[in-house]
Amino acid sequence: MAMARRRGAGALALVLMVVGSACAWGQAQGQLTVPNPPIAQQSLPNERILSLRHRWTHEQLTIVYRIGNGYQADALAALNWLLRDYRCNKYTTMDPKLFDLLYELQQELQPRGPIQIVSGYRSEGYNASLLRAGRTVDPDSQHTLGRAVDVIFPGVPADRVRAAAEAKGLGGVGYYPFSGPIFVHVDTGPVRHWAEQDPRVRRVMGVPMRPRSRLSLDCGLTTDQVLEQISPDQAYAALPPGAASKPHPASDFAPASLAASTTFHPQTPASNPGITTPVSVKEGDGPSCVGADPLSRLSLLRPAPKLPVLLKTARTRLKAKTALRQQAKMMLKQQVKRQLKVARRAVKKPNQTAAEDRGALTRPEWEKSAF
Repeated sequence: MAMARRRGAGALALVLMVVGSACAWGQAQGQLTVPNPPIAQQSLPNERILSLRHRWTHEQLTIVYRIGNGYQADALAALNWLLRDYRCNKYTTMDPKLFDLLYELQQELQPRGPIQIVSGYRSEGYNASLLRAGRTVDPDSQHTLGRAVDVIFPGVPADRVRAAAEAKGLGGVGYYPFSGPIFVHVDTGPVRHWAEQDPRVRRVMGVPMRPRSRLSLDCGLTTDQVLEQISPDQAYAALPPGAASKPHPASDFAPASLAASTTFHPQTPASNPGITTPVSVKEGDGPSCVGADPLSRLSLLRPAPKLPVLLKTARTRLKAKTALRQQAKMMLKQQVKRQLKVARRAVKKPNQTAAEDRGALTRPEWEKSAF
């Protein structure tokens, strides 16, 4: 019995040795391959993390707002609060597609810190107050619809952010280099691109500009009340060409499809917003937009002066500025000389200074002062 067991073990060892030698020989000849068993790979959900910081309230938020095709309701509620109108303490449901756009720009540009929010949701009262005070704002701004944000990407030039946003081909992109901090406006409204014009160039070119006044905030003010006080044509014409998302109804070139595409119905969960409930997303969700340039005619309300007149005006202003600068330099030099002279006299000996003072007088005056 023991002998049979030994013979069986020896035969098994011999078979294993033969098979191992055959496999090694086959691999060396390139004819035999023994693949490893496949490892089961677990597909992780696609988490989208967005990092934002409000420039004025200094609030910061880094949150997973989307997993796969489902938006997280509590994350959206937190983002809506971060982007609220803190001046009037009002908030709205922001367009989730706007967060997707910011996420794609964040992944592409790789900023050095959280995306800075210059302006998010803007209530109708605050927008109307800006319009009444002569600020260059759209009466039908996408900010009031929860579709727009003004952003700064730390460490990334604004013109690069502008080019990346325009390449997405989604909504409007505006470049503002003359409104305090240089920022870029992005929205999910009609596809359009524009850039803020230099106020000095606007004055020289004769572009219509509304007079500015001190901002008086009235959160209960409506746009219709302001448009009754000012001319709607002036309000739209003061905007940069292409910035308006909804043309004035009085204009005969307003496309009906553009005006009809300004209604957005966000999906909100029926349960408690504090509980993470995915919101289903489909490929066709979001506002459908039509590109247009609604200000192509409104920008020509006032005829621009002729080129020779513009050149003469620019040269005259340049000469005046140059003369003022030269005069200021001369006055500064004279003032510096006087100060240096006083300082040098102060460091001299008192007797020497008194002698110089007496020497500076004429002889009759010195004789009078001596006796």
